Amino acid sequence: VCVPECPIEAISPDTVPGMEEWVEINARYAKIWPNITLKKPSLKDADKWASVHKKYPRHFSPEKGS
Repeated sequence: VCVPECPIEAISPDTVPGMEEWVEINARYAKIWPNITLKKPSLKDADKWASVHKKYPRHFSPEKGS
């Protein structure tokens, strides 16, 4: 589902070192969040966020997006 809707750099194989945390997060939220079915334009400040590290612990919300 994600490949056509997400930027390619948003997808990493779960075999890459350090991705173990994301396997658990993805499994949990895939059960409760709706699937993305339409690609939306990138946010205006997306490039600024591309180089920000450790976004998850600082900015994650368990609420589903809109």
